[in-house]
Formats: sequence, C-alpha cells, structure tokens
Amino acid sequence: MTEQQDRKSQSSTASDDFDDGISLWPMIETLWGYRRIIGTAAVGVAALVGLALLAAFLVLPAERLGSIQFRLMFDGAAENRYANGMPFNSTEIVGTPVLTDVYRTNDLRRFGEYQAFRDAIFILQSNPELQLLSDEYQARLSDTRLSAVDRSRIEEEFRRKRDSLKDPVFTISMRRNEFVTRMPRNLIEKTLADVLATWAKQAVDLRGATLYNVPVLSRNILRADLLETEDYLVAVDVLRVTVNRILDAASKIESLPGAEIIRTGKEQVSLTEVKANLEDVERFQLQPLLGIIRAEGLTKNAQELSRYVGAQLFQLKLRRDASMARIRASQDALQDYSLQRASRSAAEGQGGASGASAGRLAPGVDAPTMIPQLGEGFLDRLIQMSTQTQVSDVQYRQRLTDSIISESQDLASLNQEVAFYEGLERTIQTGRVGVSGSAQGTTLVKDRATKALDAIGLALDNTVSLYRDLSAHNLNPSTQLYNVTGPFVLQTQRSLTLRMAGVYFVLTLAFTMILVPVGCLAHSALKKKA
Repeated sequence: MTEQQDRKSQSSTASDDFDDGISLWPMIETLWGYRRIIGTAAVGVAALVGLALLAAFLVLPAERLGSIQFRLMFDGAAENRYANGMPFNSTEIVGTPVLTDVYRTNDLRRFGEYQAFRDAIFILQSNPELQLLSDEYQARLSDTRLSAVDRSRIEEEFRRKRDSLKDPVFTISMRRNEFVTRMPRNLIEKTLADVLATWAKQAVDLRGATLYNVPVLSRNILRADLLETEDYLVAVDVLRVTVNRILDAASKIESLPGAEIIRTGKEQVSLTEVKANLEDVERFQLQPLLGIIRAEGLTKNAQELSRYVGAQLFQLKLRRDASMARIRASQDALQDYSLQRASRSAAEGQGGASGASAGRLAPGVDAPTMIPQLGEGFLDRLIQMSTQTQVSDVQYRQRLTDSIISESQDLASLNQEVAFYEGLERTIQTGRVGVSGSAQGTTLVKDRATKALDAIGLALDNTVSLYRDLSAHNLNPSTQLYNVTGPFVLQTQRSLTLRMAGVYFVLTLAFTMILVPVGCLAHSALKKKA
C-alpha cells in the first residue's frame, strides 16, 4: 500500500470517527506542505524586524538627564535673601548672565544653539520632608466635611510647619534630547558645576552677596585739581560737604553688628576714630580756612563766587520748604487718623449702650435664658483679628511719628546750611571779598586745604577698609555660597527601550506566524480551484 493510500485510509477513518464534526487534518496537511515557506518567512521576518529594532534603538533620539544636588550655605537663603539683606531668587542661578558665560567658556556651540542650551538647564527645590508634609495636609484638607474655621486652622498649622522645614536644598539639571551629537558625561558634569561656580562668582562680584548693602564712599569722590580749578571758598566748601557725606556714610556703617569694636590697618584704626578725625578736620581745618578766606577777601572771581553762593542758598531753601511741607502732611495725617479713631470708638460706645437699653425687658416680664454656642476656633479667630487690627493701628501711627522725627532732623540740618550760606552771602554783599588778597594768605589757604584733602582721603581709605573687614567677619565670604551634597547622576531614557523592542519583536513574529499560514491556505485553495 502506498503512502497516499495510507493517508486516504487515515482520513476516512478520521471522518468515520467524527461524523458530525469539522476535521482539521486537511488544513494541517496543507500547511505541512508549505512548512519550508512558513519557516523561511518566519526566519526572514524575525531577522528583518530584529535588525530594524536594533537600528531604531541605536539611531532614535535619547533623552539624557544629568543632575547635581546642592545646598545654599549663606544666611537667609531659606527666606530668599542674601546675607546682606538683598533679595535672592533661585532662578538667578540659571539666569541669562550665568548661562551665557558658561556657554561661551565651555564652547558649547558645537552641541547646539544657545537657546536650546538655556532651555535644557533648570533648577528645582528638593526637600523630601516638605513634600511629605504637603501630601499629608493635602489629604486632610480634601475632607469635604471640614468647616471653614477648621480649614483655616489646618492651613495655618501647615504654614507654621512648612516654615520650620525650610531647607535651601536644590537640584540643578540638564535635559538633552540627543540624536547624533552626544555631549560627553564629563562635559555635562563640568557644565553644571560651572553654572554653580559662575553664579557664586557673579553673586560676590556683581551683587555684593558677601558685602553689606550700605553706601560706602571711596577716593573717587575727591578731585585732585579741585584747588586749581575752583575758587578758594568753593573748593573749601566742597571739602566741607564731602566730610559731611563721609560722616553720614560712617554713621550707617556704625549701625552694623560689631562696627564699634572692629579695627583695621597697621595702626588698628576704629570707625569711631575715623569719625573723630573727620570732625576735627571740619572743625579745626576747614572752618578756620573759610574764616581766613572771608577775612582776607581771597577769590579768583567775585562775581562767580556770588552766583555760586546764591545758587546754593536757593536750592537749600527749596529743600527746606519741601521738608516743612512733608512734616505738615505727616502731622495732619496723624491728627486726622487719631480723630477718626476717637470718634469711631465714641460711636461704638453709644451704639452699645443704646442696644443694651433697647434689649432690656420691662419689669416683671420673664425672658428665657439663651446661651450662645460659640466654638473655640471662632473665639480664637476673633481674638486674632482684634490683635491684628491693634497691631496694624500701632504700626501705622509709629510710621507717621518716625517720618515726622526724621524730617524734623533733616529740617534742622537744612536750617543750619541756610544760615551758613546766608552768612557767606552777607560777606560778599558787604564787599569784604575781592581780588586784593595777599599772596601769603593764598599760599596758606592752599597748604591747609591740601592737608585737609589728604586727611579726607585717608579717612575714606580707612572707611572702605573697615567696611570690607566688617563684611568679611560677619558675612564670611571665605565660605562657599553653596555646597554640593550629592554625586553627579546621569540618567538616559531612550525613545525605544529594550523592553518595548522585545514586545514589538514578539508581536511582529506572532502576526507573521498567523498571516503566512493564512496566505498559504489561501494559495492552496486557489490552486485547487484552478
């Protein structure tokens, strides 16, 4: 019996066993005949898909994220201010001046345009404890059964705890979508480190993060040719005004912590001694010089001198009138506010008395006892509002009073200056100042004015030195503004991961093993019909 006859007998036997069923044997027999085609197609598709997925895995762009965690070390970082009191914002670290310098220094143009580099750098605050606290209170506040008082209490509690957990820890990161040109790992780490270092340098050099934010004068305010180009009286008057400016600046430095005890230079000069020396220069050198000039009638141009004194007197009188107007405005505002408060209090007292009498029942009439139900939270809120109102009222009146005191002090100084220039004006009008001064008097004035100028320059140098030493001692610029708290971390996220590539490979192979046999069956059916 041949093999074909055996198959036919087996087929007839199977058909006898399954009278009413559908036999799969013809389909299997047909596919068995196409086994080489099916195997070749499966192997070919698997190879092609594997190569395609490998090429896509290697060629498609990948996202690389490099990060460095750091902590800000200067005082006030948690309150968004530098140690000297100037405002601070974490976005300054990745600001345009910093990134421009880093982009140029590291020659990053070969890895993309500046705008792409700027968009790739960002900074985030990283505080796990604060995040846990936020999640906890967010869950508590999501309860719809909370009353308004309870919700306000929980929010206030969250603010207090959040303020206590403030920790200036940040993470600076660079995210790049790379296709062909890839930035080396070492360069990404160096770029992020350079951003921090450049920001710290600019914060010190440009923003004075390690220096107190007070006005400080240097030798730049002095003119070496003052005695040669200006009239004698004008030159000495300029020196007198300069001394007053330095004394004002020294007074502001004196209000800083430790300013009264710190000393500087080889001679260990203190700020108090600098002020005393300047006061001596004004009292024992400049004032006598003005007297000598007026007595000797020394001047280079009497007409120009008269114009100078008149202009100074005019400006001082304008400033005096403006100061007096500000004082009157503050006094009127304080008086009106006090009267309004007094009238409001009296009206509330009368309203309370009339309300009490109106609510009083007639004799012999019994009234039910009613006890108001007030919660503890409501009472606390009421007391808090009352306290805040009283505090704001006191602060407002205190600001007005301080403004009046400050303007009154300025007015006293202006009156003194007006009296000084009025005396000079009377001297000029009487004709006591002319061009007939003696040569000996001129030489004396120049010599003493030169000595006073040198003394003022020395005082300026000592003031600047004291200011820098005081800032160095209190603000501690030798310590870094930041400290790296974690290692550099580089994460790569590809567009096509190995897991996804495996899923695509299995699915493609499965579809192949379905579609190819179906095609073979269709081909066999068409062949039989033909």
